[in-house]
Amino acid sequence: MEVPTALIVLEVNLAFQVYDLIATLLLSELRSTTMVAHHVVAGGAAYLVLESQDESLAFLQLHSLFFFGITELSTIPLAIHDGLKKCPQLLEASFILNTINEISKPLFALSFLFIRVFWWALVALPIILTGKLPAAVAFALVFMTGLQWMWGYKIVLILVSVLTAKATPPPSEAGVAEATPVVAEHTAVVLEPTKND
Repeated sequence: MEVPTALIVLEVNLAFQVYDLIATLLLSELRSTTMVAHHVVAGGAAYLVLESQDESLAFLQLHSLFFFGITELSTIPLAIHDGLKKCPQLLEASFILNTINEISKPLFALSFLFIRVFWWALVALPIILTGKLPAAVAFALVFMTGLQWMWGYKIVLILVSVLTAKATPPPSEAGVAEATPVVAEHTAVVLEPTKND
């Protein structure tokens, strides 16, 4: 039983993983062992599912719509932020672009945690526990699940740090408020510290 839509998603994702692997190897700012492994394993898994002739593994094509399609939705706000942060002059000049950039950051974090940590686990763990997967596919799914959880953990740490930094009142010394910039980001107005009388 072939699922035509799943085959298209797998083919597109395989092409993307090959492209991204090449870019990761060529561009030093993208190059890391984790990202190389991610692209090799994700591309390998897409290839294995695409080329599988075993009818008992046809269910993997259906699940590939989630693993190689739906999960990429969390990448959209990340790509928007990554693209905009490379254009700081545009962000300073455009309230709309700056707002889009600022919205894309928490949107990425929340969508990643929901889709790639919570929902991923709900889909992946039952498949892993079936014991019906070929070793290479099982390895890929376990590895990719571990990556999602590792990245999710890092996102949670960042969220906690951002939320606690905003909730912590600024320190003060000798009756003078420390330089606590209250920045209206779209107008770049910084209020000066005031003396407490």
